[in-house]
Amino acid sequence: MKTVTRDRFVGQFRYAIQVHCLSMWRKRQKRAPTFLSRSIFEAIHTCNGRIAIEPCAFARIVAPAIVELHRVTPQGTRPDPADLTGRLYDALDAAGVEVTIKPPLEAHGVERMGGGFGA
Repeated sequence: MKTVTRDRFVGQFRYAIQVHCLSMWRKRQKRAPTFLSRSIFEAIHTCNGRIAIEPCAFARIVAPAIVELHRVTPQGTRPDPADLTGRLYDALDAAGVEVTIKPPLEAHGVERMGGGFGA
């Protein structure tokens, strides 16, 4: 596992963040939804991402990015998921936090059966 690039980070996590986190971004909300940091952290972990800090430290690091995005997003709309994910990466990178992506798991029983299909 090695630290991922910004493009890889956005490509890996933007759809999970869109589905699991941005759906909770209320369009008429007056305050920035910094509470989303927990679900963002969990969405990254669900998609094989690993972050070298605890969720509370993650929340402190990404909160300014969420606040800024809330400020520039027109009321009545949700932000672009790629923009949010990119800002999250930038905040983590600026804080020196290592983000890695674990390799995908192999199918159960592949080794016991002598390889994959057609082996």
